[in-house]
Amino acid sequence: MRLNGSLSRVFFYIHFFCNFAVQFKILKMTREEIANRINTVLAEDFEVKLESINPEASMKEVLDLDSLDYVDLVVLLEQNFGLRVKGSDFAEISTFEDFYQYIFRHIN
Repeated sequence: MRLNGSLSRVFFYIHFFCNFAVQFKILKMTREEIANRINTVLAEDFEVKLESINPEASMKEVLDLDSLDYVDLVVLLEQNFGLRVKGSDFAEISTFEDFYQYIFRHIN
């Protein structure tokens, strides 16, 4: 199901990632493990093939992101990874590699 900004969907993600963080100790995960988990979740939720998500690919193009989707991503990062994200942070993120690096830098 594609993210649509609904409150119930956001709560689902919060619950999912909080459980994931506790269960798999996200703070001790390797960069590759974090990237693989992010890829799986994004592929399922944005209804894209997992193979289309690669480090060099554009997040906006592959996931067909609009402004509401970016808001949902910010909420997910803040609630599930404990990251405080500013809108300007996303200005520097264009590829999946940029996204992985951003998350990895801020949780380690």
